[in-house]
Amino acid sequence: PVLHPPRRMADLPSMETLEAYRALVEAADDIVLIADWETAKFVDANRVALERLCYTLDELRQKSGRDLSLLPSELHLRLRRDLVRDGECHAPAVPILCGDGSIKALDLWVRRFHADGTSYHVNVLRDPRAEQRDETFRTARTQLLASEAFYRGVVTCTDDAVIIADFESAHCVEANPAACALFGYAP
Repeated sequence: PVLHPPRRMADLPSMETLEAYRALVEAADDIVLIADWETAKFVDANRVALERLCYTLDELRQKSGRDLSLLPSELHLRLRRDLVRDGECHAPAVPILCGDGSIKALDLWVRRFHADGTSYHVNVLRDPRAEQRDETFRTARTQLLASEAFYRGVVTCTDDAVIIADFESAHCVEANPAACALFGYAP
């Protein structure tokens, strides 16, 4: 599953334990880092974070968000203030220093949560281009479904017999009403 911040950040369930949160974020397609509220040091990261940011979990546990973010201090302080005041914050195109020395501009959403009697914050990072690719995919899928609906309408309404067969097995997969009537198939 993909976490879709910021809409779904507020929808993240309240978790009783850090383990429950880990299970949720491990399944995410986004980069997810969990940090201790007091120290701001990362305590956990999902597989996607390790792969895309080029760090090991041990390396990340030595770092805080301030170590990865190349934001100017005043913007970092504004985000921290928003996080303390509102329990969450967002910043677009944050320059993030990766373990291989590269810098990636990633959208950042942060939300405070409590588990096991301790306060944490979950950091969700997403490539803004991924959102654009997702939207392009959704648009193409909608157009395909619309064209399939159009195709079905034409095939169903035509007086011509249309049979769709599996190419490999040559078995009939579908037949329109005209083909059913002509060849005696049950509709």
